[in-house]
Amino acid sequence: MKKYFASLFFLILFQNVFSQEYHFDYFTLYKFDRDSLSGNDSQFEYNYSNSKDSTYILKITKIKDTISSAILVDLARGKNFIYKDESHKNKINDISLLSNSTSFTYNTDYCKLQKNGNFYEVLYSLKGNVKNINIKQFKNDRKKELINESFYETAQSEISKNQHFNFRILTYPLWCQKFRLKNNEVITSSYFIEKGKKMYFRKLLKIEEIDFSLDIKNKNITAN
Repeated sequence: MKKYFASLFFLILFQNVFSQEYHFDYFTLYKFDRDSLSGNDSQFEYNYSNSKDSTYILKITKIKDTISSAILVDLARGKNFIYKDESHKNKINDISLLSNSTSFTYNTDYCKLQKNGNFYEVLYSLKGNVKNINIKQFKNDRKKELINESFYETAQSEISKNQHFNFRILTYPLWCQKFRLKNNEVITSSYFIEKGKKMYFRKLLKIEEIDFSLDIKNKNITAN
């Protein structure tokens, strides 16, 4: 994977209404299973990030040999770029995947003010040499009615110290400032418990340094 991105430069050819270059210096690859019976239906989640800037992320999902979706979220500039072509069954490094985009406004102001179902409790523990994080989500501020809880194992990494900001299921609550994480390690695995059932399993397959830029020049911007 590293050799593909060493000098890779994506250019989206539109008129210069919006122009921004994004630089990525590492990526993580996670295997995702909805439940323990997923078997051959596993998804693979590629997250391309900048170790010094956690305000944007390129998220690509692959199911078997099909790249099903690619999304670039830019928190600082309030942009959400969607790349999707159901006809693509290409390798993850195929530049044609990112040749066209539709852009939407992305704004976290509403979620910062949203109350229902956005109360959390974060617990830390150590089992042997493995650090564990337990995040509980409650329906209201009384924290009597539990919606779900999630569990994370972490490990040291020299590649990134803020990887949890771009871990898919934590991006929304962290960007919306629902809680903070005291964690400088990479998340190696996670799962949820909902209604007493374990589900939404993620396992880190790879974290690797890369060096590529994505230059977006996009006139097809629509607002939600």
